[in-house]
Amino acid sequence: MGRKLGQHFLKDKNVLRKIVSVLDLKDGDIVLEIGAGHGELTKEILAAGKKIKLIAVEKDKKLIECLRKDFPSASFPNLLILEEDILKIISSQDFFIQEKINKVVGNIPYYLTGYLLRKISELERKPSLIVFLLQKEVALRICAQLPKMNLLAASIQFWADPRILFLVKRGSFSPLPQVESAVISLKTKKLALNRKSFLKAKEFFNFIRVLFKQPRKTIVNNLMAGGYPREKILSSLSSLGLKENLRPQQLSLNLILDLLKRISEEN
Repeated sequence: MGRKLGQHFLKDKNVLRKIVSVLDLKDGDIVLEIGAGHGELTKEILAAGKKIKLIAVEKDKKLIECLRKDFPSASFPNLLILEEDILKIISSQDFFIQEKINKVVGNIPYYLTGYLLRKISELERKPSLIVFLLQKEVALRICAQLPKMNLLAASIQFWADPRILFLVKRGSFSPLPQVESAVISLKTKKLALNRKSFLKAKEFFNFIRVLFKQPRKTIVNNLMAGGYPREKILSSLSSLGLKENLRPQQLSLNLILDLLKRISEEN
């Protein structure tokens, strides 16, 4: 069952408590837990002693039965257990607005990470803090800076400040994963919380998809392939003091934003 859904359950209580600690729970927080599993992290969050609302989402029916048995609603009135696919929930703007979720936490299956982060990026009302346990390689990509900038890093750093908090050993899980893991935090930037920035984000995401489509090609070639006129690309690069043979991974987030602005002004 766990292997079927790509799940590796975190069993190390010290790591679980460290995750709860970096969640920085406050009275009044509304927390979404992704993939509650057997309730290991759920238990630690509830044990923190804060007056919060915890929404624990789990897709597996057998795990849901165990969760409801271990956490009866009469004893845990601040816990809502949902038998649901997190991809449906994360795609719902209304859910995040209605529930007023301000923090998200979860042990994310490796196959799900990229898609899940993309759906969060598209949310108009984002949580202020996200704490994920995920594959170390993915965590490094998310936090990358030049000369290793990439599409995933740019798409997340546009709206959040990512940080790798600590690494987690393979032995902390059951069953044992084949890769190393890391806990990261994503603190949402204030500008990403308003609608004006959300609308601008669509333009940015479209731009970086073109920019990073072929990472080994130059910025000029990628943007030309995406329909941008060569002369406008070259003039924009020149105005920023950038050489025309640069590749996208050699740009910082600020330079990507500046390039988009210059090209947009040129059009």
